[in-house]
Amino acid sequence: MGCSCCSEPLTGTRTDFQYAVKIVCGVVAKGRNPPLPPGRYYTKTNIHNFSRCDCVTFRWKVAVGLPGLKVGPISDFAEATLCADEALEIDNADIMQRLGGKDGHVEGWLVIESPTELDVVAVYGSAQTQEGSVATFHTERVCPRRLAACEDFDADISTGVAPWEVKGPAAGANFDLATLSLPIGPWAAPPAGSLWVKPGDELAAGNYTFRLPFKLCTGFSQPSLKLSLLADYFANVFLNGHQISPVQTGGPNFSSPVVFATNTHFKAGDNEITVVVTNSERSPVGLALLGELTAKNGLCAGQDVPRLPCPEISYEVYTRHFFFQQDGGWWSGVISNGGEAGTTGQHRRVQAMRAWLTGTVVPGTALEYRAHMQIAGWTPWTPAGSDCGITNHARRMEAVEFRLILAPVCCTIGYRVHTRKDVLGTNAGGWSSWYYDGLPAGSTGAHRRIEALEVKIDCV
Repeated sequence: MGCSCCSEPLTGTRTDFQYAVKIVCGVVAKGRNPPLPPGRYYTKTNIHNFSRCDCVTFRWKVAVGLPGLKVGPISDFAEATLCADEALEIDNADIMQRLGGKDGHVEGWLVIESPTELDVVAVYGSAQTQEGSVATFHTERVCPRRLAACEDFDADISTGVAPWEVKGPAAGANFDLATLSLPIGPWAAPPAGSLWVKPGDELAAGNYTFRLPFKLCTGFSQPSLKLSLLADYFANVFLNGHQISPVQTGGPNFSSPVVFATNTHFKAGDNEITVVVTNSERSPVGLALLGELTAKNGLCAGQDVPRLPCPEISYEVYTRHFFFQQDGGWWSGVISNGGEAGTTGQHRRVQAMRAWLTGTVVPGTALEYRAHMQIAGWTPWTPAGSDCGITNHARRMEAVEFRLILAPVCCTIGYRVHTRKDVLGTNAGGWSSWYYDGLPAGSTGAHRRIEALEVKIDCV
């Protein structure tokens, strides 16, 4: 009657108590393979809330196992409530009803999940005939295991937010991460909060399959999927192989969004949303989708909702002393992700910079930056990895701007500069505030040199 099989409590996360009760129910007819002889078998599970004060609502389901290594049906969860010191039982009839009222013989598991610990005892009996006396009787205390609880699933699955994959008509089974894109030709602007995505540079006619896999925790409820999409040329949408979009008889879908929703065809475990975009001729193919996916208690423990990652950034600056060493300067060395490039308090001006993206860079994402230079003014926008500024003349850098091109929607680039007034100025200078996504950091026309720079990319 001990519980040596109990798992250790998990720390740092909300957990459920789960009980797995072996069930043997119904009639075994003659001729059935051993080890069970013909007869009628009974399983009852007694559940007691030993709390002195509190009520608890638990849930239970039945999972059937079949001979020959075959998986049987799994029922939906049902809920029950026990207040302080109350008890109830789940018997053969309850189990059969949960399985749709089937008759015959059932073997498998009764699974009970509760936010608090319960007393759970299984009672087993058997008789040689349906009307016969009980020939065997056994009780067994069922110990709990601790499992991380499933939180609510709430995901933005828009293109440019979630990691949509795509394959073209000639790609076989290979899927690649979709490439972020600006609108091309007649494509309308994407729904706010999303981006256009496309299959790289492929242009062939045929069907292009965009997909987004996701997982739902067993016992989820109230699922919902809401979509608004544009596609070139037109698209059909499927959830786990079931079409959920309105039937499309022609295109195009790239100028007016198609809006629809569903709460059916979800399942525990692996799920997949598929958008099949039909390209009628050799031309650009694209999908822009604004979507929301929710399910109560649907987020599997230890997993995150599907989301594109933000890249990281590295950078360096070219510096010179202010009053001397006019003929020589040096690069700072590579600094990354918000670290300080340059110096403070050493009278060294920044004259040039370069930066590039690192880490996981989503296809289509790019970086640009520019600087305001003494006398020369603003430089052109400079692509990632290229030098921006002036190294062969004594020209101070006074302001900078950075921007991401087609980054995942959640990504933002921030930067700040350390400045000091030149020549006879008495202003000691210091670090500016953080500026983001193309706004100028520093000054123009104030004769203040940049001495150091910090750049970071955040997901917001």
